[in-house]
Amino acid sequence: MRATLGSAKAPVARRLAALEALAATQDGALRELVERLFAEPDACPRELRAAALGALGRLGASWV
Repeated sequence: MRATLGSAKAPVARRLAALEALAATQDGALRELVERLFAEPDACPRELRAAALGALGRLGASWV
């Protein structure tokens, strides 16, 4: 899941599914992965960034 989310070559639908799965399990690597998504906007479609914001809003983690 982590590799799929971070891969610019993976289809957006698969990356979205990976994002949701990682957020649902509050994966320890999620913070770093999301930071990379926003740091590399050319490799991260707008819809994926928007979904990441939504997933983060539901997390309730202190780092969000």
